[in-house]
Amino acid sequence: MSSYDTLVHREQGGAKLIVESGGEIEVQAGGTLSFADGEVAATYEKSFAYGDTSPLRIGSIPAGKRVLRCHVKVETTFDGAAPTLSVGDAGSVGRLQATTDNAPGTADVYSSTPMHRYAAATNVNVYITPDASTQGAGVVILEIG
Repeated sequence: MSSYDTLVHREQGGAKLIVESGGEIEVQAGGTLSFADGEVAATYEKSFAYGDTSPLRIGSIPAGKRVLRCHVKVETTFDGAAPTLSVGDAGSVGRLQATTDNAPGTADVYSSTPMHRYAAATNVNVYITPDASTQGAGVVILEIG
């Protein structure tokens, strides 16, 4: 592809924005992208590791938005006796994914569908209990609608 190829452009007449195959729209921190038909409006992604301070902030969910899906991908297994991971907020650390919904000692993708709507803007976090692990890493992906 040459440097002048455009993967995101406005349709002739200006009423529609087209994202071609291979193109993407990036929503910067603090930005929002909304769809009238209720499709996924944003994706939050946060890498984590066994030595990170917990809770580790993923981002702030805007008021009125719903967390449709929560994925925890364990890329490097945790080697502690009983490590745990959960995803949630200060009101409920497992609201989006409980410790029983994933296994940090096994590399895999663990998904949940919380469908939780936040009435007010709320920080969401990954809560990491490494339990003496000397390794362990992954990523949390939240789909917001």
